[in-house]
Amino acid sequence: MASTGAQGKFELLSEKQIHQRYLTLYNRTVRFPAREEQPEAVHEFDVVGHPQSDFQFAVTFPFHPHGRGRKGGQVTVLREYCSGVNDMMWVLPTGGFSPKRHLNCLECAKAEMSEEAHLEGGDWHPLTPAGHPGIPEVKWCANRFTPYLCIDPQEAAVPGARDAEEVIECTWDRGHESPTYLWLEVDL
Repeated sequence: MASTGAQGKFELLSEKQIHQRYLTLYNRTVRFPAREEQPEAVHEFDVVGHPQSDFQFAVTFPFHPHGRGRKGGQVTVLREYCSGVNDMMWVLPTGGFSPKRHLNCLECAKAEMSEEAHLEGGDWHPLTPAGHPGIPEVKWCANRFTPYLCIDPQEAAVPGARDAEEVIECTWDRGHESPTYLWLEVDL
C-alpha cells in the first residue's frame, strides 16, 4: 500500500503483526522519499489498530439547541472509564464500526449514541465529505474516525445495551427530568 505524501510516495515495504487482542500491534517498515535536505530513507514504526472494526470508528457530537428549558445550546458529553489512562474521563459517544452489526459509519454512530448516551433521533450531519477515509485517531494508529453532529437528539425510549467493559457515569441535568451526563452550555 503506497500513500502520496507532500513530495512523493511513502512505500510500505513490510508489515508484521506483533500482538493481537482488543488492539493489534504491527511493526511497519516504510520507505520515505527523498525530500528537501533528507535523502531517501527506510523507517520502522509501531502501529496499532482495531481490524475487528475495519479500522473505522464513529464519534458523535450531540447538540441540544436553545429551547425545552435551555437558555442556550447544550452538548452532551459522557464520563467513561478509559483504560489507557486508567481513569474516568469526559468523552463523546464513540464506537467501533462492526461489519456484522452496522451497514455504515452513520448506523454505527446512531447505535453508539443510543448505547452510551441513551439518546436517539435528531438531525444528523456528517462532518467530513462523502467518501472521506476518516480522520486518524492519532498519527501512529491505523484507526480512523468519522465525526457526526447530531442536532436535538431525544432520550432513547429503549437505549442500546452497553458493552460489559463500559463504565459510564450518569448524572442529572440541573433541574431537568431526564437523565443526562454532562451538559456544556453553548451561547450562540
